[in-house]
Amino acid sequence: MQLVINTRGSYLKKSNNCFLVKTDDKTFEVSADKIDSILITTSATITTDAIQFAVEHNIDIIFLDTSVTVRARMAFQARKHYADPPAPARSCE
Repeated sequence: MQLVINTRGSYLKKSNNCFLVKTDDKTFEVSADKIDSILITTSATITTDAIQFAVEHNIDIIFLDTSVTVRARMAFQARKHYADPPAPARSCE
């Protein structure tokens, strides 16, 4: 299922094991287990906890403009585990 946020001023946050969506006139929760992707089409607020929760549940977050063109996408990518930590970055000279 796609969770579509298309109401100006909407608010998306993590609440227990769900996403909580608030608009001016209603509030509802959706289980992360039911969501494949989140589409955001208007001026909305999404918390960092909601973004992290989406990552943990392999849920893509897609930002669209008013003509429904993809402007940005945060896609899940499997984490790499390194045996040794990466070398420190060199500073610019």
